[in-house]
Amino acid sequence: MIWIIMTKSDKETYILPHKAIQITEALGKNNLKVVSVNNGNEVYMLGIKKDDIVISETRNEGVNFAITEICRANTVESKETIRLTKDKEAVKPLLADANIPYPKSYRYDEAEEGHCYFVKPKFGEDSNMIDESSICHNAREVRIKYRKLVSAGCKPIIEDYIYGDDYTVAVAKCNDLLCFPIKVNLLHSSIMTHKAKWDEDEFCEVPDCGEFEELKRLTAKAFDAVGCKHYMRIDFRKGNDGKFYLIDLNLFPGLGPTDHFAKCLALNGDLSYKQILNTIIYTTGGNLYGLR
Repeated sequence: MIWIIMTKSDKETYILPHKAIQITEALGKNNLKVVSVNNGNEVYMLGIKKDDIVISETRNEGVNFAITEICRANTVESKETIRLTKDKEAVKPLLADANIPYPKSYRYDEAEEGHCYFVKPKFGEDSNMIDESSICHNAREVRIKYRKLVSAGCKPIIEDYIYGDDYTVAVAKCNDLLCFPIKVNLLHSSIMTHKAKWDEDEFCEVPDCGEFEELKRLTAKAFDAVGCKHYMRIDFRKGNDGKFYLIDLNLFPGLGPTDHFAKCLALNGDLSYKQILNTIIYTTGGNLYGLR
């Protein structure tokens, strides 16, 4: 049996109800259970067997500890990996050590006229609180967006705005490290806003050979730098200087058939949705139960 376990108290909902239905349709209702729990104690009561496979969709320590105690085949990451992929500022020293470009950060009082900044939540996900006002062309706009985020209960981060195109890379550790880059051409927005992501307002394509190899190289280094063991999706922007800047590390990428993780694998490998999900399952080291 394959389990997808979420936590009711998590602010983020990584598997929406209609996505759970799509995943169940692909893997078969007799092969999959999608459940949401309050704490680790409830995990022990689910009836998970030692030989089952668990895809963890939560940062909850108690839940993840229970999962690892019950079965070996799971996607639970270390506390440090979870922390580094959540905190957009804490990960930057590791990226610097690995020579991976990323947008420079600034203090609130460092914003200057004539410089373009990007202001976003330090711990944000799914492009929440990201809109066109996140692009700040002067100190006044920085202050306005910063205060708006604070008022919403977010801790803001101020970075260089990277002019250029969006790319994202799905990566999975299946014996070898597999990297699947795509270019995301936004149709009606200059940045990946929350609305653009939900509307899927984009056209995606496989990047050219040179871009493809550089994205794979940077992705592999970032995956190793944060100590990831299973799978994730990493976002980049290609600046006007030709460099790829790492924008975000998504430890819990959307798993629906039209989400970016699936698009990365489908466009690069012409894989079915079932094969894409099996790639994630394979990262646990568990038996695929004939789902190949």
